[in-house]
Amino acid sequence: MLYLLSFLLFFRSAQAEPKTQIQRFSMHSKALQKTMHYTLWIPQETAPKEGFPLLVMLHGLGDSDSNWSKTHIPKLYKQAREEGLATHIVLCPDGERGYWVDQLGNNNRYASWVLEAIQEVESQYNITEDRGFRSLMGLSMGAWGALSIGLQHPEEFGQLIAMSPTDVFLAVKKQPKSALYTSAFGKPIHPPFIASKEPRELILRGAGVNQRIAIIYGSAELEKFSKGAQRLIATAQAQNIEIESLVIPDGKHLWTSTWAPDSFLWWMRWLKDTQNP
Repeated sequence: MLYLLSFLLFFRSAQAEPKTQIQRFSMHSKALQKTMHYTLWIPQETAPKEGFPLLVMLHGLGDSDSNWSKTHIPKLYKQAREEGLATHIVLCPDGERGYWVDQLGNNNRYASWVLEAIQEVESQYNITEDRGFRSLMGLSMGAWGALSIGLQHPEEFGQLIAMSPTDVFLAVKKQPKSALYTSAFGKPIHPPFIASKEPRELILRGAGVNQRIAIIYGSAELEKFSKGAQRLIATAQAQNIEIESLVIPDGKHLWTSTWAPDSFLWWMRWLKDTQNP
């Protein structure tokens, strides 16, 4: 009898466990004038009356929309949900090597593509319009994109999460002729254009009010990440922007140190707490 009761309790728990289906889609992007991919983490449960919260995750250089699903992150997301994080629609668009910006001097509009992908997903799923439950997260190149896009569109996102964001001014100072930067920010590099997109500059100009920011970086990362994060945090604090930070001692620009599981759980728990104060 005790065995049967234990089995029934386990069976009910397994039934109640929230499930998520991961699927990859393609669509024609008007912003980029070509077919683009995005991956969705789709809850297999009924949406709440107000709609599912939205979490958009922007990958780093050399990755793609599908890479998030091949790491430890889905398991960490499941753990965070078991700890109380709301079940989200998770959108992972492919940003190629475009730096998540509407580039200068060409028609590569990667920031506009992110908003376009969101609109496409909103047309298919019940997603909340409450920006307090709409978050934009990114890693490295994607972290810069998350901050830049999010700060320019406060009507869309209440939370911005950045893991090792680039400081583009520091990056181009070291590598002014890098094709990665000249393709996105002008050839030659155009500082006023960078300033119009750079997160720290946006905050200095008044962005970030009523938004919440979480930043993670490693103390041993290159200056364009570590010093850049410090400059951004100091600027946000001076402007009274709500910002939390996690510094990984001796952390490098690697999954094995700065972007380890504890770092992801840190921001997922922060997101849970900010959305459920």
